[in-house]
Amino acid sequence: MSDPPWKDALRRAKSPTPAPAPIRAAPSPSRGSSPGADPAALSPNLARLMAERQALESRMAQLTGQDGLGDPRYAVTPLDQRRAELERWGAGRDAARATVAPRPDPHPPALPPALRGT
Repeated sequence: MSDPPWKDALRRAKSPTPAPAPIRAAPSPSRGSSPGADPAALSPNLARLMAERQALESRMAQLTGQDGLGDPRYAVTPLDQRRAELERWGAGRDAARATVAPRPDPHPPALPPALRGT
């Protein structure tokens, strides 16, 4: 019969763990290529994949609106500019009202009591 699971776990915990394998450095580039050479120039498949990646990244930027800095659909003007615009509009309205002749009173004054018929 096998041991209970907790005994197996205890036995595994007491046993020495194997040392992790050392991480190896990436292989150095071939001697014929320069150290700053573009890896895509060496592999046509890699060049195709990098072009596809660039196209997908630009499409995602369009969809999320990251590249639309000049897009005026949701432009928010600063408060001082809006206030200045309202001041200009108000000054124009006041000037237009000043040039118009005064309107006659829509309700003429009532007749004095002496002129009313008795």
